[in-house]
Amino acid sequence: MSEDITPPNQSGNKTMGFVILGVLAVAAIGVLAYDQLKPAASTEMEQVETVEANQPSTAEQNMGADAPEMAADSKYQDGEYTVMGEYTSPGGPEEIEVTVQLENGVIVDSEVVPQATAPISVKMQNDFESGYEEQVIGKSLDEVQVSKVAGSSLTPKGFNDALEKIKQEARA
Repeated sequence: MSEDITPPNQSGNKTMGFVILGVLAVAAIGVLAYDQLKPAASTEMEQVETVEANQPSTAEQNMGADAPEMAADSKYQDGEYTVMGEYTSPGGPEEIEVTVQLENGVIVDSEVVPQATAPISVKMQNDFESGYEEQVIGKSLDEVQVSKVAGSSLTPKGFNDALEKIKQEARA
């Protein structure tokens, strides 16, 4: 028994060859374009990193050039203040210990110590502790109003309560 072998469809092979050739051409152009742009992009990134490294800290930016004048006008005494902030969670009343360091009415350092007792509140206070500082450090005590942080929406109420108590204690 002999098999009838017919040659493959010649036009189908040509089409497949053109497709492969086209894909290879596009890939080659992409590689060339990447090589041309890569040095410029890395140079731009180095320039951005250099500029950022030479920028003042957030606290320095927010205090600005008028920091000495703010000292005379500040209605708050410099120093470290620690108070308990209070709020109500679905599990009941909770507290969070808040410490801030004030200089010229600006918060230059802050620390929170979770005091929650309900398991979910403990988690939320720990989450808050890991991400609240960017909303606080370098800002005037009067302008800080912390909102939701790392999924925690009630802990900020306790933190803001503590800030109100600190304002009362620190009044000059």
